[in-house]
Amino acid sequence: MLEAGLGALPRGPAAVEERLAGEMGQVRLVLERRLAALGTVGSNAPFVGLLGTVIGIIRAFHALDQSGGQVYQRRIGARIAQAEALGRELLSYVKDEQRTLLISEAA
Repeated sequence: MLEAGLGALPRGPAAVEERLAGEMGQVRLVLERRLAALGTVGSNAPFVGLLGTVIGIIRAFHALDQSGGQVYQRRIGARIAQAEALGRELLSYVKDEQRTLLISEAA
């Protein structure tokens, strides 16, 4: 800017003013050239952050499913085993009672 103004100095103050205005216009064009792209990136940045958050939540639930599911499966398996054991105990008792009834009826 200074160089452009000094170059027009021999032609007078009006020439310097015009030269500075023209140079300012050129500098503004260069500086604003990629401003629209920067604005687009800036306005979409929250959505990119939100996408990262959603992906993180999905990964957390997946990891929770992988680790937590095994714990509940073990608990369910233990309960089923206990229920089967109690069922067999009851069946054993019923069969013994049936045998006792048959023996006492035969006598």
